[in-house]
Amino acid sequence: MEDETKSADFDLAVLDVNIAGQLITPVAELIAARRRPIIFATGYGVSGLPEAFRDRPALRKPFMIEGLKAAIELAVQP
Repeated sequence: MEDETKSADFDLAVLDVNIAGQLITPVAELIAARRRPIIFATGYGVSGLPEAFRDRPALRKPFMIEGLKAAIELAVQP
C-alpha cells in the first residue's frame, strides 16, 4: 500500500480510520506528506481520528452524499 500511496495520481483521499482493526495513520501520513486533502470516515466522530489529523474533515459513518459534498468542499479549500 505504501508504494501506491507514494505514486498514485489522485486529488483527494477519503480514508476509513480503522480497516479490520488496523489504523490508517501510516497511509494518512504519506498522503499528508504529498500535500493532498484528506477526509476521514469514522463511526466514532472527530474523537476517533488520529490526534495529528483532528483538524481534517471527518464524516461520521454512515454518512449521506450531502455530508460527503460538504466535507470535500471543506477539504479542498486553500
